[in-house]
Amino acid sequence: MSKWRLAIVGGCVLACFALVVAFAGKDWFATSTTQAATTTAPTTSGTPGSTAADLAQRSNFRAQRDLERFRDDAEELLEELEALDRAAKDWETDVLPLRTNNDGKLLAAKTAYAEAAALLLEKERVTAAECSRMRRTVDSLLEPVTDRLADKDFVPLEEDRRAERDQLGARVRSALAAYSDDLDAVRGLLAAARSENLTPSTTALGQALADLRMEHAAKAAQRVSDQRAADEAAALTADQKRAELRRRALDPDVQRPYSAFLTKGTYNPTSNSVVFQRPPGTPVMVKVLRKWNVLDSVTNFAGFACVRHTQHESGAAGYLYQFGNNDRPGATDFPTDEAGWELWRNRLEEFQELMPIWLEEGLLVP
Repeated sequence: MSKWRLAIVGGCVLACFALVVAFAGKDWFATSTTQAATTTAPTTSGTPGSTAADLAQRSNFRAQRDLERFRDDAEELLEELEALDRAAKDWETDVLPLRTNNDGKLLAAKTAYAEAAALLLEKERVTAAECSRMRRTVDSLLEPVTDRLADKDFVPLEEDRRAERDQLGARVRSALAAYSDDLDAVRGLLAAARSENLTPSTTALGQALADLRMEHAAKAAQRVSDQRAADEAAALTADQKRAELRRRALDPDVQRPYSAFLTKGTYNPTSNSVVFQRPPGTPVMVKVLRKWNVLDSVTNFAGFACVRHTQHESGAAGYLYQFGNNDRPGATDFPTDEAGWELWRNRLEEFQELMPIWLEEGLLVP
């Protein structure tokens, strides 16, 4: 065969091979495109880009993860309960015997150590029996969760189951920390007592603690008794003080400087020429005194309490300047020097102190 014929045959073979590859690629592309369109097509019952099956799968996945987390946390809680159970048993075997053994007598030899031991021994704590009950509770919480995971029945976790596990976990961790701290404290007390070379007491620690409780109870009872006696004395003192105030308030000599306020009459004092008239024979109103600041200023107080001899007397104060309408008497020693002002400052304090009694007696009205 000539070279030309070989070249023609080779070219035909290559052309046929190219056609086959082209048609095969076209079919593959069409098939892939159809599958992709089928996979991503939205459904009327789901969200865009997701099928109902996708949503169910995601929901199951979330529930499964939640159940697995619960299982892992519960198993960790069981491990913490094992540690708590060991701590409780260590306390029962190493600490509680201190009530009767020689190490306890060593602590009983010094009151400070005995009182510190009492706080530790008498503290309420989780026992080994309670650990067993809590372990059964955790098992009951965990069992249906492990069953769901085994059966691939991913029903969502109940919130009350999670809450109960969390409450148990908090209690277990708190109790475990308390045991750890208190065991260290007991060991520290024993080490301190040994370092002092104390002579052990002849009284067991348990009896020493009972004696301390009785002593503390007696002291508490004595404090209550002392407080009661103090309260009674204070009440008696208060009654005596009130009786003395009443005696002073009703003493005519004490009342005399305040006659402008304590004598019944027709007009209340004011700070201007407009008289405040009431029915004849009525007491002064305290609200009027407060309105004109009579009880807030010694100048006003002395000015309203004192009378002048004439209606326009220069340099005097008082409320008789109100056209002579006032029918109440008043003091005549309006202050003119520092000693006089000091006297009226003391009188203002006395008036405010005795005013509640005068209100009770009707010598003043609110």
